[in-house]
Amino acid sequence: MRTPGAVLSVIVGMCGFLVACAGPSYWSLLDITLAGVQRPPEAEQRFGEVQLHTLETDDQTTYTMSDGLVRATVVPAYNRIDLTMENLSTDSIRILWDQGALVDIDRQSRRIVHGGVKYLEIQDAQTPSVVVGGSLFSDAIVPVNNIEYLPTLATWITHSLLPVTETKVKGEEGLIAVREASKAYLSRPVRLLLPLEVGGRRFEYVFEFRVNSFDVWRKRTRETDAGTFVTAREVVETVTE
Repeated sequence: MRTPGAVLSVIVGMCGFLVACAGPSYWSLLDITLAGVQRPPEAEQRFGEVQLHTLETDDQTTYTMSDGLVRATVVPAYNRIDLTMENLSTDSIRILWDQGALVDIDRQSRRIVHGGVKYLEIQDAQTPSVVVGGSLFSDAIVPVNNIEYLPTLATWITHSLLPVTETKVKGEEGLIAVREASKAYLSRPVRLLLPLEVGGRRFEYVFEFRVNSFDVWRKRTRETDAGTFVTAREVVETVTE
Protein backbone atom coordinates (compact mmCIF):
# COMPACT_ATOMS: atom_id res chain seq x y z
CA MET A 1 0.00 0.00 0.00
CA ARG A 2 1.39 3.43 -0.94
CA THR A 3 0.50 6.91 0.10
CA PRO A 4 2.13 10.11 -1.20
CA GLY A 5 5.67 10.33 0.07
CA ALA A 6 5.51 7.28 2.33
CA VAL A 7 5.69 3.53 2.08
CA LEU A 8 3.46 1.73 4.55
CA SER A 9 3.56 -1.90 5.54
CA VAL A 10 0.90 -3.87 7.38
CA ILE A 11 2.78 -6.35 9.54
CA VAL A 12 2.01 -8.87 12.21
CA GLY A 13 3.78 -7.79 15.38
CA MET A 14 5.21 -10.12 17.98
CA CYS A 15 4.49 -10.23 21.68
CA GLY A 16 5.92 -7.45 23.79
CA PHE A 17 5.48 -4.82 21.08
CA LEU A 18 8.45 -6.04 19.07
CA VAL A 19 7.18 -3.79 16.30
CA ALA A 20 8.23 -0.84 18.41
CA CYS A 21 11.74 -2.25 18.82
CA ALA A 22 12.11 -2.91 15.09
CA GLY A 23 12.37 0.76 14.28
CA PRO A 24 9.06 2.25 13.04
CA SER A 25 8.54 5.95 13.69
CA TYR A 26 4.79 5.51 14.02
CA TRP A 27 2.52 2.48 14.31
CA SER A 28 -1.12 1.85 15.14
CA LEU A 29 -2.83 -0.69 17.41
CA LEU A 30 -6.47 -1.49 16.65
CA ASP A 31 -9.09 -1.85 19.37
CA ILE A 32 -12.15 -4.10 19.08
CA THR A 33 -15.38 -4.06 21.03
CA LEU A 34 -18.01 -6.79 21.43
CA ALA A 35 -20.97 -5.81 19.24
CA GLY A 36 -23.17 -8.83 19.91
CA VAL A 37 -23.51 -12.60 20.26
CA GLN A 38 -25.43 -14.66 17.72
CA ARG A 39 -27.02 -18.05 18.49
CA PRO A 40 -29.36 -20.39 16.61
CA PRO A 41 -33.13 -19.91 17.22
CA GLU A 42 -33.27 -23.11 19.26
CA ALA A 43 -30.75 -21.68 21.74
CA GLU A 44 -32.83 -18.53 22.18
CA GLN A 45 -35.95 -20.58 22.80
CA ARG A 46 -34.23 -22.85 25.29
CA PHE A 47 -31.89 -20.42 27.11
CA GLY A 48 -33.63 -17.07 26.69
CA GLU A 49 -32.29 -13.74 25.53
CA VAL A 50 -28.64 -12.70 25.57
CA GLN A 51 -27.62 -10.04 28.08
CA LEU A 52 -24.45 -8.02 27.40
CA HIS A 53 -22.39 -6.11 29.94
CA THR A 54 -19.22 -4.04 29.51
CA LEU A 55 -16.76 -3.23 32.30
CA GLU A 56 -14.01 -0.69 31.60
CA THR A 57 -10.94 -0.25 33.80
CA ASP A 58 -7.66 1.57 33.30
CA ASP A 59 -5.98 -1.64 32.13
CA GLN A 60 -8.59 -3.35 29.95
CA THR A 61 -12.20 -3.65 28.83
CA THR A 62 -14.11 -6.78 29.78
CA TYR A 63 -17.17 -7.98 27.88
CA THR A 64 -19.67 -10.39 29.42
CA MET A 65 -22.59 -12.17 27.78
CA SER A 66 -25.08 -14.31 29.62
CA ASP A 67 -28.18 -16.38 28.95
CA GLY A 68 -29.78 -19.30 30.72
CA LEU A 69 -26.86 -21.59 29.87
CA VAL A 70 -23.61 -19.68 30.32
CA ARG A 71 -22.03 -16.48 31.52
CA ALA A 72 -19.03 -15.91 29.24
CA THR A 73 -16.49 -13.14 29.73
CA VAL A 74 -14.16 -12.27 26.86
CA VAL A 75 -11.19 -9.93 26.93
CA PRO A 76 -9.48 -9.15 23.60
CA ALA A 77 -5.73 -8.91 24.20
CA TYR A 78 -2.78 -8.12 21.93
CA ASN A 79 -2.29 -11.67 20.64
CA ARG A 80 -5.25 -13.66 21.97
CA ILE A 81 -8.79 -13.57 23.35
CA ASP A 82 -9.08 -14.49 27.02
CA LEU A 83 -12.21 -16.46 27.89
CA THR A 84 -13.87 -17.23 31.21
CA MET A 85 -17.04 -19.32 31.02
CA GLU A 86 -19.41 -20.12 33.85
CA ASN A 87 -21.86 -22.96 33.35
CA LEU A 88 -25.17 -21.69 34.75
CA SER A 89 -26.97 -24.97 34.18
CA THR A 90 -26.87 -28.34 35.92
CA ASP A 91 -25.74 -30.12 32.73
CA SER A 92 -22.14 -30.39 31.59
CA ILE A 93 -21.03 -28.30 28.61
CA ARG A 94 -18.45 -29.47 26.08
CA ILE A 95 -16.52 -26.76 24.18
CA LEU A 96 -15.89 -28.22 20.71
CA TRP A 97 -12.59 -26.54 19.85
CA ASP A 98 -12.02 -28.32 16.54
CA GLN A 99 -15.35 -27.05 15.24
CA GLY A 100 -14.66 -23.48 16.34
CA ALA A 101 -13.05 -20.73 14.29
CA LEU A 102 -11.99 -17.12 14.27
CA VAL A 103 -12.95 -15.03 11.23
CA ASP A 104 -10.26 -12.36 11.08
CA ILE A 105 -10.41 -8.77 9.91
CA ASP A 106 -9.86 -9.86 6.30
CA ARG A 107 -12.77 -12.36 6.50
CA GLN A 108 -10.44 -15.36 6.57
CA SER A 109 -11.77 -18.25 8.69
CA ARG A 110 -8.98 -19.50 10.95
CA ARG A 111 -8.71 -22.64 13.04
CA ILE A 112 -8.37 -21.85 16.73
CA VAL A 113 -6.43 -23.44 19.55
CA HIS A 114 -6.80 -22.93 23.29
CA GLY A 115 -4.06 -22.28 25.81
CA GLY A 116 -4.15 -25.77 27.26
CA VAL A 117 -2.63 -27.24 24.08
CA LYS A 118 1.15 -27.70 23.80
CA TYR A 119 2.90 -25.88 20.95
CA LEU A 120 4.01 -29.12 19.29
CA GLU A 121 0.40 -30.35 19.24
CA ILE A 122 -1.39 -27.29 17.80
CA GLN A 123 -2.06 -29.07 14.50
CA ASP A 124 -3.50 -32.16 16.21
CA ALA A 125 -7.15 -32.82 17.04
CA GLN A 126 -8.19 -31.10 20.26
CA THR A 127 -10.11 -32.83 23.01
CA PRO A 128 -13.26 -30.87 23.95
CA SER A 129 -13.07 -29.04 27.25
CA VAL A 130 -15.76 -30.06 29.75
CA VAL A 131 -17.37 -27.41 31.94
CA VAL A 132 -19.31 -29.15 34.70
CA GLY A 133 -22.64 -27.64 35.77
CA GLY A 134 -22.12 -24.73 38.14
CA SER A 135 -18.35 -24.54 37.48
CA LEU A 136 -15.96 -22.05 35.87
CA PHE A 137 -13.57 -22.55 32.96
CA SER A 138 -10.82 -20.12 31.89
CA ASP A 139 -8.47 -20.25 28.91
CA ALA A 140 -6.95 -18.23 26.06
CA ILE A 141 -7.95 -18.54 22.41
CA VAL A 142 -5.51 -18.03 19.52
CA PRO A 143 -5.71 -18.65 15.76
CA VAL A 144 -3.36 -21.52 14.96
CA ASN A 145 -1.67 -19.70 12.08
CA ASN A 146 -0.63 -16.90 14.46
CA ILE A 147 1.70 -19.26 16.30
CA GLU A 148 5.19 -19.62 14.86
CA TYR A 149 8.46 -21.28 15.84
CA LEU A 150 11.62 -19.24 15.25
CA PRO A 151 14.56 -21.64 14.79
CA THR A 152 17.15 -18.87 15.03
CA LEU A 153 15.90 -17.95 18.50
CA ALA A 154 14.76 -21.46 19.44
CA THR A 155 11.48 -20.08 20.71
CA TRP A 156 7.77 -19.94 19.93
CA ILE A 157 5.99 -16.64 19.36
CA THR A 158 2.34 -15.68 19.02
CA HIS A 159 1.71 -12.92 16.49
CA SER A 160 -0.74 -10.10 17.06
CA LEU A 161 -4.43 -10.85 16.75
CA LEU A 162 -5.02 -7.77 14.58
CA PRO A 163 -2.84 -6.19 11.88
CA VAL A 164 -0.39 -3.48 12.88
CA THR A 165 0.18 -0.61 10.44
CA GLU A 166 3.62 1.04 10.66
CA THR A 167 5.93 3.43 8.87
CA LYS A 168 9.51 4.58 9.35
CA VAL A 169 8.71 8.01 7.92
CA LYS A 170 9.19 10.61 10.65
CA GLY A 171 7.26 13.73 11.52
CA GLU A 172 3.78 14.79 10.50
CA GLU A 173 4.00 12.89 7.22
CA GLY A 174 4.49 9.57 8.99
CA LEU A 175 1.70 10.27 11.45
CA ILE A 176 -0.77 11.11 8.68
CA ALA A 177 0.22 8.04 6.66
CA VAL A 178 -0.41 5.64 9.54
CA ARG A 179 -3.63 7.38 10.53
CA GLU A 180 -5.13 7.27 7.06
CA ALA A 181 -4.14 3.64 6.41
CA SER A 182 -5.56 2.52 9.77
CA LYS A 183 -8.91 4.20 9.13
CA ALA A 184 -9.65 1.51 6.54
CA TYR A 185 -10.05 -1.01 9.40
CA LEU A 186 -12.68 0.94 11.34
CA SER A 187 -16.03 -0.89 11.65
CA ARG A 188 -14.63 -4.15 10.26
CA PRO A 189 -15.87 -7.27 12.09
CA VAL A 190 -13.89 -10.03 13.80
CA ARG A 191 -15.96 -13.08 14.73
CA LEU A 192 -15.28 -15.91 17.16
CA LEU A 193 -17.28 -19.13 16.75
CA LEU A 194 -17.56 -21.30 19.87
CA PRO A 195 -19.67 -24.45 19.43
CA LEU A 196 -21.06 -25.69 22.74
CA GLU A 197 -22.54 -29.15 23.22
CA VAL A 198 -25.15 -29.75 25.92
CA GLY A 199 -26.90 -33.10 26.35
CA GLY A 200 -25.83 -34.19 22.89
CA ARG A 201 -27.17 -31.01 21.23
CA ARG A 202 -24.80 -28.53 19.63
CA PHE A 203 -25.30 -24.76 19.86
CA GLU A 204 -23.09 -22.32 17.98
CA TYR A 205 -22.25 -19.12 19.86
CA VAL A 206 -20.76 -16.46 17.58
CA PHE A 207 -19.12 -13.51 19.34
CA GLU A 208 -18.99 -10.59 16.92
CA PHE A 209 -16.42 -7.89 17.58
CA ARG A 210 -15.92 -4.69 15.60
CA VAL A 211 -12.95 -2.35 15.24
CA ASN A 212 -14.15 0.80 16.95
CA SER A 213 -10.90 2.74 17.36
CA PHE A 214 -7.14 2.68 17.12
CA ASP A 215 -4.19 4.31 18.88
CA VAL A 216 -1.29 5.79 16.96
CA TRP A 217 1.99 5.24 18.80
CA ARG A 218 5.48 6.65 18.42
CA LYS A 219 8.90 6.30 19.97
CA ARG A 220 10.33 9.37 21.64
CA THR A 221 13.91 9.76 22.83
CA ARG A 222 14.78 12.40 25.39
CA GLU A 223 17.85 13.36 27.35
CA THR A 224 17.69 13.07 31.13
CA ASP A 225 19.21 15.46 33.65
CA ALA A 226 22.04 12.96 34.07
CA GLY A 227 22.95 13.27 30.40
CA THR A 228 21.67 9.84 29.38
CA PHE A 229 19.05 9.16 26.71
CA VAL A 230 15.78 7.36 27.37
CA THR A 231 13.46 6.03 24.67
CA ALA A 232 9.80 5.65 25.54
CA ARG A 233 6.64 4.67 23.67
CA GLU A 234 3.68 7.01 23.81
CA VAL A 235 0.23 7.37 22.28
CA VAL A 236 0.07 10.32 19.91
CA GLU A 237 -3.66 10.17 19.23
CA THR A 238 -6.73 7.96 19.42
CA VAL A 239 -9.05 7.74 16.41
CA THR A 240 -12.61 6.42 16.78
CA GLU A 241 -15.42 5.58 14.36
